[in-house]
Amino acid sequence: MPDPIRYRLRFPDRAHHYLEVEGRFPAAGRTELELVMAVWTPGSYLVREFAKHVEALCAAAPDGAPLAVVKSAKNRWRVTTSGAAEAVVRYRLYARDLSVRGNFVDAEFALVNGAATFLAPADGPARPFEVCVERPDDWERLVVARHAMRNAMLPQITGLALAIGTMVGGALVAEVIFSYPGLGTTLLTAITGGDYPLISATTLIITLMVLIANFALEILYGFIDPRIKAAQAD
Repeated sequence: MPDPIRYRLRFPDRAHHYLEVEGRFPAAGRTELELVMAVWTPGSYLVREFAKHVEALCAAAPDGAPLAVVKSAKNRWRVTTSGAAEAVVRYRLYARDLSVRGNFVDAEFALVNGAATFLAPADGPARPFEVCVERPDDWERLVVARHAMRNAMLPQITGLALAIGTMVGGALVAEVIFSYPGLGTTLLTAITGGDYPLISATTLIITLMVLIANFALEILYGFIDPRIKAAQAD
């Protein structure tokens, strides 16, 4: 099997939406290495010109000696290997295209698409690829707190909204059984005494409590799930 091409992704400047890419390309026996970046991606067949986001591209030998790089076309770079067994190519990508075809990087997460990210040899044998991502340490905490936890809370809140009526009814039964003063005992006294105005007032209070609680949960949905908040705004 041919030696793999190894990529490493870093995120040193997330605040300004930059992604740093390092590619190690086997170059044994070659004096030049032609690298190309895709101009379209599967599922989106318009010409996207991903190469316009490439900045500060440079190349070096494994020992750090610089290698000459010439941009031979709008999406191609020619690296003079000078007999090096491997060419280490580094470049930055501006990533602020939050879509299925581009890259997006900010302080909280990154969305990376291969076609818009990786340079590849324009010729030569087919090679396997290895990709290593150096994830910022705080991303795991942000993903759990702002994404995973929110999604996990939605079914719990839905269950709470459905259970509010049962909870109120159960509280009324518990008050009657254990003679606790409250709406339950008040309602029982009104029923046994035939006090219809009090029955109506107690029932109205219980109904309002359930409606207000469900309304509050509907508002809470919007804060937890931005998709629901956007739908409510529309």
